[in-house]
Amino acid sequence: MVAAVTLVGVPTAVLSLAGSDPDTAPAPASLPTFVDSGNERLLPEDQLPVNRSRLGLPALEPGTLERGADTRVPWAQGGVLHLPDGEQLNLDAPTRMLLPYDEGWLLGEQVGDGEYATRIVDADGTTLAEPEISPEVGAASGNGRYVSYLEGDSLVMHDNTTGRSQVVASAEKELEPALVGVDDEGAVYFNVGSEPGMTNDGRVWRNGTTTDLSPGTEQRITVVSPLGYTVRIVKMSDFGGCYAVFDPEGTEQARTCTHNPKVFSPDGASVAMGPNYGDGAGDLNLAIAGEDWSHPAHEWVNYTDAGVQQPTFSSMVWEDDEHLLVSMVDFSQGMEKTTWYLVRVGLDGTTELAADPIAGDQDTGFEFAG
Repeated sequence: MVAAVTLVGVPTAVLSLAGSDPDTAPAPASLPTFVDSGNERLLPEDQLPVNRSRLGLPALEPGTLERGADTRVPWAQGGVLHLPDGEQLNLDAPTRMLLPYDEGWLLGEQVGDGEYATRIVDADGTTLAEPEISPEVGAASGNGRYVSYLEGDSLVMHDNTTGRSQVVASAEKELEPALVGVDDEGAVYFNVGSEPGMTNDGRVWRNGTTTDLSPGTEQRITVVSPLGYTVRIVKMSDFGGCYAVFDPEGTEQARTCTHNPKVFSPDGASVAMGPNYGDGAGDLNLAIAGEDWSHPAHEWVNYTDAGVQQPTFSSMVWEDDEHLLVSMVDFSQGMEKTTWYLVRVGLDGTTELAADPIAGDQDTGFEFAG
């Protein structure tokens, strides 16, 4: 049980580097390189693409898929936590945040209209720390060792190996620090702003020191990879945006003005992307890109020229370097009669269900660990 909590579905090869001496730890065989061979460039605001329809791309229809193996990543739906060994744990309340914490979990639960509380439970689901009103914000490193979350007005980083916590940023020093993610070395990435509610400039906290990732320029961080690569917004308008990926040294490698990068694979070599523009009702475009960000290896568009909408793409997480897990929701029968699917997508283009379909209302979505 404890192993399932600690591993969070990440390959052992990644975990073996966590907490090692940096002078003796083996370096990755090769760091990923990204390019934009399609010559992605900043476009005039009125030319930023809105959707990917009419391109002849296939739809991903979960209702037609065969059932595959259960997922190796812990996930919660409603008030139930599903573990990789098939065990189910009753969480007592639906969770909107699921993070590994020491030997158990840090949960984020909705307790009112727009109000959330965090609760710490052990591996058996027993409450260790009573709920505390806090924003529904948190992230874990890909190897599961480091967790960062908001505690009151402070951004905290917790080490699941040592059990120690420390404040990374606070509202007193940085106006409303907005957490983005944590890499496998325990560096915490967040955005700050010159005015309350305007967190548009990226920072990284590493070993007690906070650094501005783009001195003299406002660049909002949107995604962090386990290896410390960052995706930042380099142009934004009412019609969409352009995103660039930077290596840990801060060098831009590629950009895309047609997709919105969402989450990197554990090895950092692949990234799942959504549509450049979203309307809040759920993404209708999913792409997986490798080295070439201008030409995704696989892409699905879940609407047709006639305007027929297929199930939308919701949250996603990488199960391993080769497989992406995506939650999808079918609203075709109305918001109160939805069907949720958990789909496994392989880098080889294969698709299958990783759980049985779940019927419910709009509040019964999936929450992945981390």
